[in-house]
Amino acid sequence: MCFRTCHVVIFVVIFENAIRLQNMEPGGASFGLSRSPYDIVMSTKTVRVVKGGRETDVKYFEGSWEVPKEIRKKPRHKITGTSRKNEAQARERTIAKVLAYIESWTHEPYPQPRKAPKAHEMPIDHGQRTLESFLEEWFNAELASGRWELSSASNVHQQFNDHIYPYLGKVKLDELTREMARVHFTEVLPSLKKLDKDGKPTKVNRLGASAIKNCYLYFQMAIKAAKAKNWIDSNPAHQIHMPAAPPPHQDDDNIHDLVDALIEAFLAKPDMNDQETIRVAISFFAGLRRGERCALRWADLQDLDGENPKMVIAKQLGYVSAQKGGVGHFITDSTKTGRPRKFPIPAVLIPYLKHQRAVVHEWRKSPDWNPEPDYADFVLTTPTGALIPLNDDSDLIHRWMKDQNIEIPDFVPGDLRHASATWWVGEQKAKRAELKKMFGWTKDSEMDRYYGRVDMKPLEKKAKNATLRRRNQDGE
Repeated sequence: MCFRTCHVVIFVVIFENAIRLQNMEPGGASFGLSRSPYDIVMSTKTVRVVKGGRETDVKYFEGSWEVPKEIRKKPRHKITGTSRKNEAQARERTIAKVLAYIESWTHEPYPQPRKAPKAHEMPIDHGQRTLESFLEEWFNAELASGRWELSSASNVHQQFNDHIYPYLGKVKLDELTREMARVHFTEVLPSLKKLDKDGKPTKVNRLGASAIKNCYLYFQMAIKAAKAKNWIDSNPAHQIHMPAAPPPHQDDDNIHDLVDALIEAFLAKPDMNDQETIRVAISFFAGLRRGERCALRWADLQDLDGENPKMVIAKQLGYVSAQKGGVGHFITDSTKTGRPRKFPIPAVLIPYLKHQRAVVHEWRKSPDWNPEPDYADFVLTTPTGALIPLNDDSDLIHRWMKDQNIEIPDFVPGDLRHASATWWVGEQKAKRAELKKMFGWTKDSEMDRYYGRVDMKPLEKKAKNATLRRRNQDGE
């Protein structure tokens, strides 16, 4: 009796499944499913991996689809797809796995949804496309491809908004000429000046040669794409020669004076409890860029109490506002040049770092200490562990300069890096190869643009003289 009953039950189940599969029709739930295979839940997750011998968190995207009861093989069955590239790819991979799973039950493909035509498939009158509308279309396509980090994409879009659209944005794409592009990048942009608080032009260039070149390179990439699609007959960005890089806005005398003033200030032993002092000391003696010093962690300082202390620079702090589609502050996975670097910590900097370590150690004992996990190990921090906004860095350095009565014409915090290289030439007698390694340059031209001025001898002499004065005051 039991044997016959089991056979009857099995037969009924098989018969019901056969009827259900036969009755499935294309189109959402009418296909026999209570959940559309295109109803994917997306999320962003992280996984810890080892890169370059160091553990790091890598972000990835995951799509998830909960299998409906009628075709579920497990009590709690989900199908997932992942991608480190972008969310769209993770969604596509998940859908592909879901459709394959459904087809294994129905033995026929699930009907594909009707897709809206993509921008490049829509009928467009190419003669009415302006340069601005085309660059926006190209930018959105590049952004969707996942080839850009969010910070890089924000930078590109800002360059278009500030330096191209106001001048050439309304020009029709097929009417843009090489002469228009040449005049814009070699005459108009180099002639722009910064404005003072009253809105009047100053003598300082608004854009440096590297900024103009970067803007041109992205412009050129976009124009090449338009030519490849035959939207234009010729390439107006072809063979436009950028002007030679002008000298830095700081002349040699100003750099000499800055080095001298900084050494004099540190000879006077400024208060180490002043957080601005620590910030400037790290900037000047180690030559770090803004994002690098703001993201410097205690884990990056190796053997600080030993005989061979080293500093590792592998990341930087970035910022993209929510208005530009960003998440605010974030830590990048690499430096500006994309290469980590490791170099000896200057002996004069070590006491400042050790003092800061003791200060932060006391802060951590306070009940007010409550940092975000990503920023808990920062060297430059606050008594509560709160992140110091990236934009505050300049104000803090200017405040310290004022407190030390240092007045250098047209000083900007980036000049501390220039002064640092000068100090290393005289104090540490660093060679070209050592300077390239410490400052993260990949080409000789990158170093020469800032530090290979007409003659390095005056820089060496200035730094050496200041060093001798320091040693005399210390009684060496």
